[in-house]
Amino acid sequence: MAGMACGLLASALAPAASSAPMIMIMLLIPQIVLSGVLAPVPEKVSAIASTKWAFEGLIGIVGYGSDVAADKCWQLPEEARDAMTLEDKSAQGCRCLGVAIFKPGSCNFPGVGQFYVPEIDQTEPIKPAELGEKPPEPEIPSSPTPPADQNDQVEMVKYLNALQAYQDEVAVIQDEYKAQMALYESQADVYQAQMEEYQEEVLTYETARNSAVQKAEGVIDAVNTSFGWAFVDKSDTAGYRAWLIESWGAQGIIIGVFLLFN
Repeated sequence: MAGMACGLLASALAPAASSAPMIMIMLLIPQIVLSGVLAPVPEKVSAIASTKWAFEGLIGIVGYGSDVAADKCWQLPEEARDAMTLEDKSAQGCRCLGVAIFKPGSCNFPGVGQFYVPEIDQTEPIKPAELGEKPPEPEIPSSPTPPADQNDQVEMVKYLNALQAYQDEVAVIQDEYKAQMALYESQADVYQAQMEEYQEEVLTYETARNSAVQKAEGVIDAVNTSFGWAFVDKSDTAGYRAWLIESWGAQGIIIGVFLLFN
């Protein structure tokens, strides 16, 4: 309707039929420039163009960017968004930031699905159980005390027997400690290998998730920077109705102005 009214205006302004197409072109160029499609234009300037309201109406009605407009995280300054980790974005309930960007029903935005990776829905690799404390040094019992009278053969025999038993006991303790240390060192080697594998898995896991999310967020950010002004939250019924009234009301006023000058 706005295009028809603009065409009628061109016909009314044309002194001859041959000049009407040239006048129409002159009327169309500002409409194209001020639409906000080619480059961002201040709203106070673009408000006079019917194409601005037509483009905004198209974006809003089809719901393109609706989830982005509904996401409070996208209202934050760019520096604040960049500083947020994936855990922060999940904790803040971001709909179109972080891993939620790939969840159906959370963020419906064309183009982000191509960056999905399986790691998005996988749990983080499980860290190996801790190795535990190193076996403590064994406590060696005190050696038997030699008799005061070493010429007493009976006492010396008892002492030598006690000393032999003591040495046997110490040998058993030392052998047990060596066995415990050998087992601990074996477990330490296994633990180190498991930790190296775990660290590689975590690095791969986090790299894949962060890379996928950054690429998907980059798509939204590029479109939001240029056309975010046309996004409207359709889940906000009252706000959406008010936006419809404003959009179509402005378009109606522009059509009326075109017809008035006819």
